Amino acid sequence: MSFIRFKKIGNKEYAYEVTSYYDKMKKKPAQKSKYLGQVVDRESNEFIRPGKERIKPEKLILDFGDSYFLIRFMESRMKEVYDFAVKNSALPLILYRILGKTGMRRAGIWYEGNIARYLAPGVMDSQRISEFLVKFGNETKMRDFYRAYLKQPEEGISIDTTALPNQIDLDMTQWGYSSETVDEEIKLVLVMDRKRNRPLYFRYIPGGIMDVSALSATNSEMEKLGIRPGLSIMDAGFFSEGNISSMFTSKIDFLMRVPANRSIYHGLIESAAGMDIPKNAVKYGNRIMFISSSQAEFAGNTVFTHLVLDPERRGRELRRYMLKHMDDYDPFSVKRKGFMVLMSSQPIERDELIPLYYTRQFVEKAYSYSKDDLSLLPLRVHSEETLRGYLFIIFLSLIVYMEVQKEIGSVEMSLDILRNLKCKVFEKEIVIQELTKDQKKLFEKIGVIVPNTMGI
Repeated sequence: MSFIRFKKIGNKEYAYEVTSYYDKMKKKPAQKSKYLGQVVDRESNEFIRPGKERIKPEKLILDFGDSYFLIRFMESRMKEVYDFAVKNSALPLILYRILGKTGMRRAGIWYEGNIARYLAPGVMDSQRISEFLVKFGNETKMRDFYRAYLKQPEEGISIDTTALPNQIDLDMTQWGYSSETVDEEIKLVLVMDRKRNRPLYFRYIPGGIMDVSALSATNSEMEKLGIRPGLSIMDAGFFSEGNISSMFTSKIDFLMRVPANRSIYHGLIESAAGMDIPKNAVKYGNRIMFISSSQAEFAGNTVFTHLVLDPERRGRELRRYMLKHMDDYDPFSVKRKGFMVLMSSQPIERDELIPLYYTRQFVEKAYSYSKDDLSLLPLRVHSEETLRGYLFIIFLSLIVYMEVQKEIGSVEMSLDILRNLKCKVFEKEIVIQELTKDQKKLFEKIGVIVPNTMGI
């Protein structure tokens, strides 16, 4: 920690920068001082160094490293996102969602203390943010972004929904069922590019609409934007005769989990006895699983079913169940423990099936980042127009966050390290402070050299 100490000698005043530190040799706190020069203006910290060099008056000290890192990362790795954000004055809000983790009402406070106020111009007071979100959520702007951003997914997509509980008086807020609870909510649909593990597309729907009803419209919207999903990986919430028929008609390949309340699920579980034999064994990481695949007719189409047994999971689930239901167990509930039934439009090799299906977890991870790291919830909007703009900002922030995470690992820890890199703002110049070893390593990872000074 540093402060400036002034000393008066005769009729002249001199300034010293005093830094506190811990002396490891003497095992006690100590101080060291650095001569700054003769005082010209004490109020503005203006000094003359030895040799008559005048020190420029310091205007303020700002957080520098975190926003500078993200901006340079976007410039070099995600040009289409960066250009769109700059053009539409959305860059400061994207940075704030990744760095701030608090409600929009505090965005202005963060902005005043961060280099983003110079490198990412925009409107950051709460009232004008609401006005900005209404304009930013315009459908035309979204389509402009998708035209620049969307690329055909080479290995298909993963798709899932998540509930956004809220008490907002919107038509979109409806009673819905999720995670074994009934709540007032809006649902967010997110599509991921499986190969690039990157958010591809999003939309929101009323909370009362079941997941199964959202698939056809989502596929139609993506098709209108020029995206052919290829292989779609989905959870059981999208399983229905109508969706499967629609995907066959549209020539969209799929792999999805079959819900436990379906007769085809019951039939396969009842026939599962004796499937845990060596010829059905598949190695998945350090686990052994057993898979039995067969052909069937469903919704007027030929499909492929895959009965999957995880013996380790079966042991855990069976133990928990029997401890609770030793005297009143249900024979079918016992039989189904550790099993999963998948359905696909095309045959899939046994050793590819499980890794392929579990790419669905990319979407779950993206939702986790949105809620835990980007503070998606609680929703604090008062109109559907503002909601659209807010979700669009979250979507863009999520794209950036996941790309940074893939390249440097722990985003939160890295940005905390970078936040400690400060800069001092003078009349016409920004002076960046010395980098620590860890800060240098992070910038080296993305190939960026931090300058000593920057013009304003």
